[in-house]
Amino acid sequence: MNKLLTLALLLCLPLLLAAAELTLSLDLAALDPVATELPAGWGALTAPGYPRLPVKTVNVVLPPQAANVTFSHQFSGLTTIPAPAPLLNPPFTDGERVLAGPAAQPGSAQVVFRGLSHWGEVAYASFSVLPAIHSGAEWQAWQQLQLGLSWDQPAETAVKALPSVWQELANKGFDPSDFFANPQDLSKYYR
Repeated sequence: MNKLLTLALLLCLPLLLAAAELTLSLDLAALDPVATELPAGWGALTAPGYPRLPVKTVNVVLPPQAANVTFSHQFSGLTTIPAPAPLLNPPFTDGERVLAGPAAQPGSAQVVFRGLSHWGEVAYASFSVLPAIHSGAEWQAWQQLQLGLSWDQPAETAVKALPSVWQELANKGFDPSDFFANPQDLSKYYR
């Protein structure tokens, strides 16, 4: 009898979980890898031994109970810029110890999934995007990123509240929705 009950539950599991997908097209053209200052929203790799390459954090709003997130990505619009190589990051030190790393060079543009995070009850997936590399003689920079996500979620989910601090931040000139690549989806999943 227990085997039949277990089998019935396993067969009903797909009915309890629904799959959802989202595709985002991100414009990376604002990045000029040889400029002395990076555009707003961009940072740089800081790991010792790595070149100081531009990196962008991309946060994607998800439903509150999203699970089993998978992603795919496709860069497009490659441009090449003849320019000197970026500086290598020096070792870190606290005055007593030194944290160093061997010289390293990423071989291609990358999208790294940093995991699921939460800001209050707002769930989001976080990615580090490295759209430009230096090949030794020139920069290779991608201008567009197509990012596809899919996840499982319960068929019925309760709408969660946005953090109350968001209103205070908005009153001080920071719009928390700017933190996300898909702010239009906030109202779909949260109130």
